[in-house]
Amino acid sequence: ILRWLVDEEEQLKAKDLQRVDFLIVEMSPVTDIDTSGIHALEELYKSLKKRDIELLLANPGQAVIDKLHASKFTDLIGNDKIFLTVADAVLTCKPKTRVDDV
Repeated sequence: ILRWLVDEEEQLKAKDLQRVDFLIVEMSPVTDIDTSGIHALEELYKSLKKRDIELLLANPGQAVIDKLHASKFTDLIGNDKIFLTVADAVLTCKPKTRVDDV
């Protein structure tokens, strides 16, 4: 993921486009997670934080969310960064428009 992100940031910079602020990980294919998977998410979170990029998780199954809570990963990332759907996560990422701007 990080290699892809670096490539994407370079392309955006070359085209003078806005930088990446959020990374949404769609978790529905993940039916279970072990300590190595949680550790990988922790490392991803830390790497993204150094780049000032927020990690959001979308659609984790109940077994996964239970293990994320048990491992305290949800305390690290914040419960407000876990969403039921990708659409909900995307809505959180959208810049807030003021009524004056419309």
